[in-house]
Amino acid sequence: MESLLEKSASVKGTTKTQTSKKYAIAPHICAALLFFCQFSNALTPSAHLEKPEDHGFSSEALNMADEHLAGYIKQQKISGYTLLVSHQGKPIHFSTGGAQDIAAQQAMRRDTIFRLYSMTKPITGVAMMMLWEEGKFQLNDPVEKYLPEFKRSRIFSRIDEKGQIISTAPSQPMTILDLMRHTSGLSYGYSGKEAIDKAYKEANLWRGITGNKALSTTIADLPLVFDPGSRWEYSVATDVQGYLVEVLSGQRFDTFLRERIFEPLGMTDTSFQLQPEQLPRFAELYVSSKEGLAPCSDPQDCYDYRKVPIIHSGGAGLIGTTEDYWRFAQMLANGGTLNGVRLLQPDTITLMTRDHLPEGIDGHFWTSGWGFGLNFAVLTDAEARYGYGNNGEYFWGGAANTKFWIDPVDELVVVFMTNIFPHEGIDFEADLHRFIYTAKKENP
Repeated sequence: MESLLEKSASVKGTTKTQTSKKYAIAPHICAALLFFCQFSNALTPSAHLEKPEDHGFSSEALNMADEHLAGYIKQQKISGYTLLVSHQGKPIHFSTGGAQDIAAQQAMRRDTIFRLYSMTKPITGVAMMMLWEEGKFQLNDPVEKYLPEFKRSRIFSRIDEKGQIISTAPSQPMTILDLMRHTSGLSYGYSGKEAIDKAYKEANLWRGITGNKALSTTIADLPLVFDPGSRWEYSVATDVQGYLVEVLSGQRFDTFLRERIFEPLGMTDTSFQLQPEQLPRFAELYVSSKEGLAPCSDPQDCYDYRKVPIIHSGGAGLIGTTEDYWRFAQMLANGGTLNGVRLLQPDTITLMTRDHLPEGIDGHFWTSGWGFGLNFAVLTDAEARYGYGNNGEYFWGGAANTKFWIDPVDELVVVFMTNIFPHEGIDFEADLHRFIYTAKKENP
């Protein structure tokens, strides 16, 4: 399928390799970053973009978002970014800034390939709901109905005098709904309960296990943090969904995504594995520190996507481009269809993107003003969270600070990509909400 948005010209550079060397950015590299920041729009022509003013937005105000992001580049808080904004299905702003690889002096480009990390989760959710539409499961079905290993699930109670975990049976089984709204009782190993977090660490889920079935089995044997349905905690539940897709469809997870989602939508650069011809477009991953930006050296964080993956993580395994993810997001905004290809029915999108959390539920929420749907967060108080936007917006992000949101009220889709750890530090969502919604206000 031909691209809807003109790709930028190829930027030559050397093939990059992972390095463990940490460094403060040298003066000549700082100069290179400033060059990329200043001239990024010239490297990415806007031939297929509609004028923001024709959609009620101010070009000048949207460009202020780029100026703001350029400030982060100059401060060495990020190496670069891409930003795509569409209104009523039409892209009106697509900018890049900075570098995808500082050492190689490669400018960020529209078709740069990023680590999506947890922006994999909404894609997994769509795969699940495609199978739901086919009658393969019900949301209130117990997970153990399809994955018998979860019959063994136990809730952590305490550590006995011998240092052994004492656990109790859950009062109710974990459901598929629990997996999709993060009320399963599973964790990411950051629960605050030392014994549980130690068990997750020792399980070595992402490097010591081969195959989604083995991953699911290992997760099932880990102690639950709480009774399913009683609290909210972000967790490996979406990786369990990845294996559920395999069981319910009879296909490998990566095959299902490729044949049922990526190929129909024209997401040609989204996958679990980087191909050799894609390497010059793959963004280096950076870690932010007091000394500046350093290439990631942690094997768990900066996984080598050139290798054949040992698992296909439904929670964090994909790589892809800004435009690819926009295609996915625009399909959702269109009620499940893009360019004549329908993946889901509009009522299913509505079901996925409403808040499914019980009133007053407790949990490890990072900020106020949002609830959780089926593999999406849902904005419930835009004023409290951002001061801009609309209730009913649904969104998520990835560990390398990639972000997207869909606003059904103002018919907006926004995709922001960058390549920086740690996840905390800059509230990109708040920044972008302010500039994008101000652009709308300034052009009545």
